[in-house]
Amino acid sequence: MEKNIDKIIARILNGEASAEEILQFSGWLSADKKNEEEFRRIRSYWRAEVSQEQANNPLTSLEKLNKRLTKQPTQKRNRLILLSLSVAAISLLIFSLSNYYLAPADPQETTHYYTYITDNNRSAITLEDGTKVFLNKNSRLTYNNHYGKESRNIELTGEAYFEVAHDTLNPFILTMGESSIRVLGTKFNAQSLEDGSEVTATLVEGSIQFQSADQQVILLPDQQVCFNKETKRIEIKEVNSYERTLWTRSIIKYKTIPFAELISRLKETYDTEIIIKNAVLRDPELTVSASFDENQSLEEILKVISRSVSMKWTKKDNVYYIQ
Repeated sequence: MEKNIDKIIARILNGEASAEEILQFSGWLSADKKNEEEFRRIRSYWRAEVSQEQANNPLTSLEKLNKRLTKQPTQKRNRLILLSLSVAAISLLIFSLSNYYLAPADPQETTHYYTYITDNNRSAITLEDGTKVFLNKNSRLTYNNHYGKESRNIELTGEAYFEVAHDTLNPFILTMGESSIRVLGTKFNAQSLEDGSEVTATLVEGSIQFQSADQQVILLPDQQVCFNKETKRIEIKEVNSYERTLWTRSIIKYKTIPFAELISRLKETYDTEIIIKNAVLRDPELTVSASFDENQSLEEILKVISRSVSMKWTKKDNVYYIQ
């Protein structure tokens, strides 16, 4: 088995696997027929040998099983069901680890994971409890079939705006890597880019509880929390929450930010390479304010910016050069 797959299998069998672990397991399982046979054997002995007490400590249980696996014959394999549906501008991937694979005796305990993935489009989603989610471009939202029943847990990579349905008995918990947000019912924006250094949450209405491994803060409207993934530090800022959520209306507005940062955000928004060749324009001291509609073309945006910043640009092989 590849590195860490044994731990992932243990967490899957114990019903504790995250959506990311489910995806890793799916890839490993489909890579080789022998992997399916191996998992089939492990699952068989998990059910037969592991007591309830041991099941609460999956790694210990797996170690015990591994001592016997090599001595036993392989079992007939089954398949992981992967159902992919395309809905307008969004892809809904349903990962279902079927009863034949994972479920104990009771088929109702089967866990199905639902992952919404956007590319260069945005999409609005309404969850089972009435919670509304507006998912930004290049983002991923994951939850399972227990959402709204036993829990309201959800995972985010990218950016999303939430209008959470109020439920005092069943808190809404959003996980973003090593941090999470807990609310009962409110409106807020959250961002956790896969290659970004910060996790941010901006409160629009109500209150949210933001926490990391050893810190916890409560946000008020028009406050933004920034969690640095490297230093693990939390900072709270006073912001205009309306401006921070204009992206949900396809309006982009920046107030006094470095010109280079604005160009970086335009690159992400339009998924186009833009290179600043003029060192003066890369100076962090050069700041700009901008507001535009995303329905405008990139060239139209650059024309607007050039009215306040001395710049010219050329385009070659789909790359913009600013000088």
